[in-house]
Amino acid sequence: FEGGRGRMTLLLGDVREQLPSVEFAADAWCRDGFAPARNEAMWSAAAMAQVAAHSRQGTSLATYSAAAAVGERLADAGFSVRRVPGANRKREMIAATMERHPDRRCVRALPRWFAVPAPPVDRDGAAEGPRRVVVVGAGLAGAAAARALAERGIGVTVIDAGRAAGGAAAAPRAVLAPHLASWQSPQTRIVAQAFLMARAVMERVGAPLEACGLLNPVGPDDEWGFRQAIADWGWPADMLRLVDAAEAARTAGVPLGHADSPDGALLVAQACAIRPAAAVRAALDHPSIELVEGSPVARLRPEGGSWCVEAEDGRLLAADLVVIATAGIPGGSIPGMPEALASDALPSVPFDATRGQLSQIAFEGADGVPAAIVSGNGYVLPPSSGAICAGATFERDRLGAPAAPHDDAVNLGHLERLLPALAARTPERRGAWAGVRTAVHDHCPVCGPVVADPAFRAAFARLAHGPAADKWPEAPLVPGLAVSLAHGSRGTCTAWLAAELVADIACGSPRCVGNELLPALLPQRFLVRELRAAARG
Repeated sequence: FEGGRGRMTLLLGDVREQLPSVEFAADAWCRDGFAPARNEAMWSAAAMAQVAAHSRQGTSLATYSAAAAVGERLADAGFSVRRVPGANRKREMIAATMERHPDRRCVRALPRWFAVPAPPVDRDGAAEGPRRVVVVGAGLAGAAAARALAERGIGVTVIDAGRAAGGAAAAPRAVLAPHLASWQSPQTRIVAQAFLMARAVMERVGAPLEACGLLNPVGPDDEWGFRQAIADWGWPADMLRLVDAAEAARTAGVPLGHADSPDGALLVAQACAIRPAAAVRAALDHPSIELVEGSPVARLRPEGGSWCVEAEDGRLLAADLVVIATAGIPGGSIPGMPEALASDALPSVPFDATRGQLSQIAFEGADGVPAAIVSGNGYVLPPSSGAICAGATFERDRLGAPAAPHDDAVNLGHLERLLPALAARTPERRGAWAGVRTAVHDHCPVCGPVVADPAFRAAFARLAHGPAADKWPEAPLVPGLAVSLAHGSRGTCTAWLAAELVADIACGSPRCVGNELLPALLPQRFLVRELRAAARG
């Protein structure tokens, strides 16, 4: 709403289960459930306690209900209750104001080592986000972070050592799709949520999408497992379903697998092919975003509760919040950090860089050329300008090597395995692209506020055998510093979710990721694991 400045966070389920899983302090409540006699749970003392726990002193509440029991429960929860003339021809209704400091014990808060900072508040107690932000890195992660913050009315400067949409964002094409696996994990759940958000945000900002759908071939031995997985995921059939070999062939325009025993497939109808550079440009196209290119960052210097970003060309940028979305900050540039705070050297984070190559291949004629993305240990995108895009290689050596014919042969092997009908035809190499992707071993991105590494180690040294959770100190953070890193091969999806999460935390709005999954994204998760393992040893 309002160009992104108004946002809706939808919690789908029983209010008594959903509210405890998220942390926020509302400025106002509109309670519009059915009457207490018809929807008792919505108006129960437990639900009212959750409303109070997610309020602040001065939070207002309005409801069409005028029932005495509702007013009593609100009063018991700490609200000052009054009756006012009703709306829509109703004689009267309840209005209330939170008068006391809320009791938040009923919220399932994160452990202190994963707690995120509350933003500053104004004199009325409302959350007050940063006024000026610097984002380091103009790739997909940096552009998405800048857009999420700019849409909240914040001025953002994006600075990059090279040009916007460099690095991995320079890939000619990419896949926008969830991670399909026959099991549930934090990674699959995060990427599924990120996919839905990424598609919606990219449509809103005007990034071009090639809506072609995706087919993941499924052999007969795997069908039962994927049917169970689809039931567990709970996705509607118009978004994800298992199709037989005939429907898979109609969708792709060519049989999947060998003609004498074609495969069925998982069909993701809303999957897209995208052009990452175009998505970056669309995200950066906002009046509150300033782009500074060709200006490597030399150091970040804390200065009176804010930051001064010093570029190598002498440029100085002041910021309340700095978001690092690049590997381009040299070691020792941030005081108090043992190593460079960047995607290849964030303290305690086991980053892993791999080189990947995409190949653009043409075949004469249209027979056997897919009309949808076909993906399964490699992928093939429908043709653009007469050439199929096939990929991608993964190798930890030769990270800086240019595109090579050997890797084209690997990608051609992916193509012929997924679409054997093309194996007998002569390929024509139209071009190739090679770049580096950075990830971590749990395959989830690294995003959110940054902890002060030495202070965190000291505070939680006895994590495995220490005191009860409520006795620990608050996690020591580096004020005003956040990251969005290690998106790996799923960055087309996760960059947008990470951007919204960073902006939500900075502005104190309801977080787009609930407390159940948030620890799987925060940078200190690896440090927590390390401290627990050391204590057990």
